Amino acid sequence: MTDAVISTSTQNTRAALLVLDAAEQAGLPDPMSVAVGRGYDNEISRNAPRIRLQFKSAEDLQAWAEHLDVEVFSMSSIATGASRAIASIWHHDAVATWMEVPVALTAVTEHPVRGLAVVR
Repeated sequence: MTDAVISTSTQNTRAALLVLDAAEQAGLPDPMSVAVGRGYDNEISRNAPRIRLQFKSAEDLQAWAEHLDVEVFSMSSIATGASRAIASIWHHDAVATWMEVPVALTAVTEHPVRGLAVVR
């Protein structure tokens, strides 16, 4: 008998391959990385996306979001080093369903900060 977690991991991997194949046929940009989650049957993970795609740029993520007709949410934070702001970090996220598969899309972009006061 196959372990349920291993079985759902295999199913999720196959689903990820189908999603990536359909994306290639649609001409969408390739993700930088693909993560496939295991399927635990509990309240927290039951409806969570099992496939997570990370993109190199917000533009690549936006192309997928437009194709899937979902909104991208972005949030910024400041990265510090040696007691001063060195970069603005942006997290871009969207969740969609493609071919009945919940998919999480994400991109993290960094923009150098110049001329900002010391952040304490």
